Amino acid sequence: MAEGSERSLGAFEHLHVTLDDGVATIVLNRPRILNALSSQTFRELIRAMGVIDGDPAVRVVLFTGAGDRAFCAGSDLNETGTLEGEALRRFVLRDFRCKARIAQCRKPTVAAIRGYALGGGLELALACDVRFAATTAILGFPEVELGTVAGSGGIQRLQAVVGRGIAADLLLTGRKIDAQEAWRIGLVNYLCEPDQVLSQAMEYARGLAQRNPIAVQGTKAALPPDPVLAAGQEAAYHSLLAQACRTGGLYRKQVEKFFERGDTG
Repeated sequence: MAEGSERSLGAFEHLHVTLDDGVATIVLNRPRILNALSSQTFRELIRAMGVIDGDPAVRVVLFTGAGDRAFCAGSDLNETGTLEGEALRRFVLRDFRCKARIAQCRKPTVAAIRGYALGGGLELALACDVRFAATTAILGFPEVELGTVAGSGGIQRLQAVVGRGIAADLLLTGRKIDAQEAWRIGLVNYLCEPDQVLSQAMEYARGLAQRNPIAVQGTKAALPPDPVLAAGQEAAYHSLLAQACRTGGLYRKQVEKFFERGDTG
């Protein structure tokens, strides 16, 4: 595909998905709420990944967020803060399966992070193969501060990337880290100036797209498998754990405090 021949890969409400020069770009397109993830976003991401895996013109997938304030600030608390019972269980499972679907993409995946990548947003970035971050990016798993857990594979994927000790520190404290620390511990692969992160990630993705797709996809398949499956005991455990954490008054009180403070994360 010649450069400049961008085409749409479908109509979505919360995403902007295009293909150009062998690279499918998925933009999380909810900048007003820092590209937070809702049930609708999960459904659209799963559908988009099905289109991408089935299109031979797509050789690499690039994820980013609309605007420069956030890659993704996590789950949409306007939705999760009101869910109970079966509705909460469905949300958690859909979230888990969405990240697993991204991780299991046959084609290389790249995340370009500007601003915040927190909670479920960082879990999405961890489901990708390679991560670029702006020097001003902020990353972390603040779920424990809300009384819940990183429930869509982040616990296992973070440990696989940075090791158990560092993962335990970040997950148990909920502390946010800057891009320099994220690069030092191996959470991100490349640091870029804020106005260059997307262009440099795209240049990297286009470089991969020019290589033999059999070799590239075969190499990805030969790497250690993703530590989290889309279904089975782990998915069931995370669903039950996240549901248990969010059942009762504590989680809802913490969400209310979050909105009162106007925090991010």
